[in-house]
Amino acid sequence: MIETTIPELDVAELMQRVRVEAAKIAERTSGRPRASNDAPNLMPPVQVLPPPPASMPIRPVNLKRDRLDHLLRQARQNTEVASWIPKPLRGLFRKQGGFNRHVLETITSLVKTNSELVNRVRDLSTSLQGQAQWLNVLADRRAADGAWMRG
Repeated sequence: MIETTIPELDVAELMQRVRVEAAKIAERTSGRPRASNDAPNLMPPVQVLPPPPASMPIRPVNLKRDRLDHLLRQARQNTEVASWIPKPLRGLFRKQGGFNRHVLETITSLVKTNSELVNRVRDLSTSLQGQAQWLNVLADRRAADGAWMRG
């Protein structure tokens, strides 16, 4: 059984001897004497990193796909003419005004969706710029810590 208490052992004296030996070893490896109170001055100041920027919540874009399909179907129906009308005369029976109206509504809907997508991309790029700047600061601080540790 190992004895855990030794009455003749002085812990303070033992710690002092360990510190002296450690200072001798550090002096041999670094080439210069080192005082025990010199250690806090060797440490670089701890730089606190700001919290990372909040990421932007991603909202789904309303593509209005059903509405677009409906408008295009109606535009197609406006151009269809009964098969019993002779081919040379079919152009006269097409409802061009209805077709044009449906095509314009489709284009208007697409422009709105495109505008929504452009706004979303702009918001995301702004959010990514903030995160990229924070990551650059983090990389710089890690590089400085690494350089200090190698030194």
